[in-house]
Amino acid sequence: MSNFREFLAKLWKDERGMMVGLVGVVAVAGWGLALASMGGSGDLEEKLLAAEAHLTVTKAELSKASTEIAAAREVQQGVQEATASLADMARQLESDRGELAVLTLKIDAAKGRLDMLRAEAKERQDLVADAAPSYRTTTRARVRAAPTTESKEVAMVPAGTPLVVLGSVEDGVWYRVGRVGFMHRDLLTPASSAPSQ
Repeated sequence: MSNFREFLAKLWKDERGMMVGLVGVVAVAGWGLALASMGGSGDLEEKLLAAEAHLTVTKAELSKASTEIAAAREVQQGVQEATASLADMARQLESDRGELAVLTLKIDAAKGRLDMLRAEAKERQDLVADAAPSYRTTTRARVRAAPTTESKEVAMVPAGTPLVVLGSVEDGVWYRVGRVGFMHRDLLTPASSAPSQ
């Protein structure tokens, strides 16, 4: 009887042979009954009932094992789907990191441009006095880096722009305006007079 149970257990453990195992169990039970019928007839009915009970238990165990295998397959499928989802999220994260790097470079470039614009604005603001200006431009005029017409243009100011003159050079022909440059005296008029049109 223990060999019979070992045989059933072996068949039960092989999930691919479940149907074969079930057929085998039935065949073995029939074979066991046939062998038992060769013995005493009084034992035959008892052995038949025991084999039938054992067969019912084995069928229930096979059914339970089949349900557990199906549940395990569902879990495995869920794990595979979660793994695929994580891989997709990792790829998206890498893509986002690349975009962030590009945006960071653009932001740095924009900051550099903003700093440059601020510096230019400050230079232009230096042309306009915080206090009452002493002169105005008579026309649209260039502010030069040095007191010559060949020197670099620092700024272009519209007519009527109030400026602070800090002093003159070249025998009063050029005026120092603000802290950034020079302007020819013919382009300036005292602030108290009206600007030219």
